[in-house]
Amino acid sequence: MFAATSSGINLVYDMREGVFNKLLASPIHRTAMFVGKALAEAVVTTAQVVIVLVLALVLGTTIATGFLGALSIIVIALLFSLGFAALSNIVALITQDEDATILVTNFLSLPLLFVSTAFLPKTLLPKWVQTVSTVNPVTYGVDAIRVLMLDGWVWSVLGPSLAGLVVFDLVFGAIAVVLMRRATDATPR
Repeated sequence: MFAATSSGINLVYDMREGVFNKLLASPIHRTAMFVGKALAEAVVTTAQVVIVLVLALVLGTTIATGFLGALSIIVIALLFSLGFAALSNIVALITQDEDATILVTNFLSLPLLFVSTAFLPKTLLPKWVQTVSTVNPVTYGVDAIRVLMLDGWVWSVLGPSLAGLVVFDLVFGAIAVVLMRRATDATPR
């Protein structure tokens, strides 16, 4: 989650250093600019997840769903990181300031982490946190990965979690693309 938020920080840096303007001068589709930044973060996330999974296996952890489950964990982590990269880019395009982007993304990310099922099972959370966690993308990612690691192919958990992550990605990705287009539009607004 926190690695994906660096996408917005890098975007602000690119805007400040003129890299963004050089991309605008090239014959690249504006949507591709966002997709490229998000996919770059996805590569980093994939490497991190693979390293963690390999270390877990070396240390004796087993994955209840086997090799296919490990691949699924990587895909879920990618979906998770793409949504947070989009959120980070949204913040960057609105603030256009590195410090503000860091502040706002941390302000959003940390509470999302603490009102999710990342640290405690849902049944042990206070009622209001349980309610919030049902619409929290962190919960979707954590629950899907947890069930693949520990319980197997439990589709009553995987289905809603994957759907939630896809909706999260599509909504925030669309907002990021719209803001990217506005930021790169040469006509006055």
